[in-house]
Amino acid sequence: METWKWFIQVLTENIEIVDEEDYVIMSDKQKRLQSVLAQILPRVEHRNCVQYIYKNFKRHHGSLLIRNTCWACARASTKAKHLAEIFDFKELAIDTAAYEWISNNASNHKHYVKISSL
Repeated sequence: METWKWFIQVLTENIEIVDEEDYVIMSDKQKRLQSVLAQILPRVEHRNCVQYIYKNFKRHHGSLLIRNTCWACARASTKAKHLAEIFDFKELAIDTAAYEWISNNASNHKHYVKISSL
């Protein structure tokens, strides 16, 4: 945890974080990071990487069609496009559980999303 504290403090100084609400930090299942962020940058939004969200999703909903639609939701660069992709996902989902999972876990879209590798 001390390493995360050090890292976040150095990051905060180097990029001169003033208004925490303007920042989002994405990680891959780093629980210690979440607690450090709550201490040092409590207003910074923390999100899980889309790949991590999808890994959890595909355990129960792994068809190729659903996979492609899930990634289309993640790639949307505006809220309107994201909501349209979510709607398309609902239409394509063979079972409603897949749609409900996406709605509950990945529907709070802001266009900070950047996917660097698929």
